[in-house]
Amino acid sequence: EFTQTDKSSLYVSSKRTFAVNGYHHPYTWTETVDYDRSLGTMPFLRQTLHANSVSASYRCLSGVEGSNAKGELALMVSSVIMPSSENSTCPDGFTYTDKEDSMALCLDNDECLLRRVEVFSLLQECHVDECAEEEPACEQRCQNLIGSYRCECFRGFNIDATLGHCIDVDECSTFQHNCTDDQKCRNYDGGFSCVVNCPVGLRLTANGSCIDINECAELTAGCHYTQRCENMWGRYRCSCQKGFKSMGPGHPCLDINECHTSPPPCNYECRNLIGDYECICPPGFRRLRDRKTCIASYQYAEHPRTGQAYYPQPQLRRRPSLPGFSSKEYQHRLLRRVYKVKNCPKGLIQDGDQCKGI
Repeated sequence: EFTQTDKSSLYVSSKRTFAVNGYHHPYTWTETVDYDRSLGTMPFLRQTLHANSVSASYRCLSGVEGSNAKGELALMVSSVIMPSSENSTCPDGFTYTDKEDSMALCLDNDECLLRRVEVFSLLQECHVDECAEEEPACEQRCQNLIGSYRCECFRGFNIDATLGHCIDVDECSTFQHNCTDDQKCRNYDGGFSCVVNCPVGLRLTANGSCIDINECAELTAGCHYTQRCENMWGRYRCSCQKGFKSMGPGHPCLDINECHTSPPPCNYECRNLIGDYECICPPGFRRLRDRKTCIASYQYAEHPRTGQAYYPQPQLRRRPSLPGFSSKEYQHRLLRRVYKVKNCPKGLIQDGDQCKGI
């Protein structure tokens, strides 16, 4: 039941019973509700709220699976507000008045001031405004009630029913925020904020933009001390120097045995070194500046001015010629002579250009 006690406050009371295991347990509660004065007053001095039906629905929150899945339970109550059967009178402890701008109100009786205190038990005391005491009864907000008080918390906090303290509501972990998928929810005492969600490898700046994290400069990369750290946009890479191969981030660089590669780098003998290799030439041969090719020493020469290696052309020796004959004619005569010697009949020998008997 709601009773208008002021232009911006209501006195609420309820009397019901609960059935537990076949036993009916009565209960009664009262409360003072303050609201915005601009909303006006109720159309009747006293009104009652009746609940006709109660229904519930459950919805799983998207993007959450497994044992940590969370959902949202919604309760829907169908109710109706109607004038009270005792609308022309005030409940006990109140006095009817219509002097407030010709508005009907039920004003609270100050039993202590009127000396009409009805003592129901030895523990009952006169009404005291606990919120006005020197030591606040509440941590954040105190609501004085008739014969009692209520502690309330600011928005973004919930009251701990056991300790009576106000504790922060983590809207991020309880999915009570409105951040989009490309934003990150950041909780703080009494509220939350939605910030840009930078991908892995990027850092959020004060102006809301994302910048690259230089893991190599900040020494946060997972490279081995034998590896070389190369920073890239949003990530980094662990590589090895020439002559070594990488086994993955955080693993030492291993030497590459170039002598076992195909085709072999050397044309004679290969000697593997740490991070390199060396070509060995056989005796009497020299290695060219390409560090791979071996040539005979007598074939090797260097240009006197450029120092580049080249292959000198062999000098052909001219055949001697007979006096009075050119080299070509001398060779022709020599061939004719050899030919004729081979064609002399048996028993004859060559004598100049003729065959004679022995």
